[in-house]
Amino acid sequence: MPRLPPFLAALLLAACTGDFAEINTNPNAPADVPPALLLRQVTFSLADGLSYEGFTGGANLGQYFSADPGFNAFDRGNLLAPQFGGNPWPLLYTNLRDAELILARSRDNPGDAIYEGPARILRVFAAAGLTDVFGDVPYREAAAGRGGEVTPAYTPQADVYLAADGLLAELRAAVAAMDAYTGTAILEGDVLYGGDLAAWTRLANSLRLKLLLRASARLDDDRLAELDDVFTEGRYIDEASGDAVFAFGAPPNDFRFARARLGDFANYLESLTIDSVLNRLDDPREAVFFREAAAGGRAGVINGLGPETPYSADTVSLPGTIFREDAEVDWGRPAQQVHDFVRGQSPIPGAWTTWDGETVKLYRTRLGEGEGPPGTVLATDARLVVAAGGGAVEVVELQREGKRRMAATDFLNGAELKPGDRFGS
Repeated sequence: MPRLPPFLAALLLAACTGDFAEINTNPNAPADVPPALLLRQVTFSLADGLSYEGFTGGANLGQYFSADPGFNAFDRGNLLAPQFGGNPWPLLYTNLRDAELILARSRDNPGDAIYEGPARILRVFAAAGLTDVFGDVPYREAAAGRGGEVTPAYTPQADVYLAADGLLAELRAAVAAMDAYTGTAILEGDVLYGGDLAAWTRLANSLRLKLLLRASARLDDDRLAELDDVFTEGRYIDEASGDAVFAFGAPPNDFRFARARLGDFANYLESLTIDSVLNRLDDPREAVFFREAAAGGRAGVINGLGPETPYSADTVSLPGTIFREDAEVDWGRPAQQVHDFVRGQSPIPGAWTTWDGETVKLYRTRLGEGEGPPGTVLATDARLVVAAGGGAVEVVELQREGKRRMAATDFLNGAELKPGDRFGS
């Protein structure tokens, strides 16, 4: 019987001992992910997934869109049906799990303590979406798979909201953690607020207000007092510029429908319901949300459109360029509508207009004084006032091409602008 030489046997024995695990670990499949990467991933995943779910399933249920009868092989009202969107369950639970991983790291490693507040907030955001859509859901045991819990129990919705370990308690803990943090670490991976814990605190308190209002019918006096306390303290989002906004950019981090032109877009038609509501209110958003039909004008079709319901594709509106491009200000609208439009588009995608051959984004406005042809500059004396179709709008904050956002007063200091000049085409 052949034998191995002693030196070769010793070599093989040494190779299979101390460094065996290290040598056979795949560096491209790490068992532990830094919280900065997880924070960035959870933020993007929620923004990308929920914007898509909202466009496909949510807009259909909300009767913004009606299904094309040629693409009606499933029930769009069934949130668990396999379709182009409409099933937020796996999306929200995946991110709930990843937020729980960030939270665990923040507890186990003092150097990662800065992540505790944001992790709790993202956990609440995902869990609140689940219970708001589905009611009773797995909550307490939902992210305990690593501990061996693979059949988590369902938690009643009231407990998800109000229990000692519920969503509101989680948000209070998030605020407390951020208020108590005194370290010098940077919140890396924060694509929402650039590491600003004060902004995250305002987001947490805004979610507290939202959840307290949603559960108001179940609140006792102490919880009603909490609602009053959060509002009185004032640390919540009170203007659009403070919203938690993920700015989609170039692929792969862009809204997937931004690349659609005909195929997928043609599956969504303007609903007769939203068409009727926006027309009754003379609401300018219809021109933003929906394109003109091939035959001219904008028109919707009934909800629940089936193959037996005839319609002409040339007379129906498809989704508008707002889902792929920026929104231009229509200065011919009344001042209040122009102001509301700018507020609604700020900060993403950003309402825009033109001036002197360049595009200017408008982020903040307020109602001004004066009258004149729409788009005409009425005042430049420390205020930038522009005429609308009825009344005037004062521009407070804007951004020129290739420049940073700036106050209108700074813009006036550097721009050769005078009364009588025009914004818009």
